[in-house]
Amino acid sequence: MHDTFLIKKISEEVNNLCKMNGYTRLTKLVVTENEKSYVNEENLLHQLRHTNKRLYGPWTNIQVLRDDIRDETAILQAIEGEKGR
Repeated sequence: MHDTFLIKKISEEVNNLCKMNGYTRLTKLVVTENEKSYVNEENLLHQLRHTNKRLYGPWTNIQVLRDDIRDETAILQAIEGEKGR
């Protein structure tokens, strides 16, 4: 249940960052999660695509790293995108 909330929070923050940076396509996202988290590349991309199909797609490369960080915490390590398409 907590991972569902975390996925939504990550999605909101990534959407905000894309908007702030003027990205029309997200090409790369690297996120660090707790070692016990169930967040993975597939369920994160599914949530992102649910919020904006134009911004996220087959061109979006998501990498989820694991580390010994607090539960329900995510660290956005890298975000890259294309502008003005």
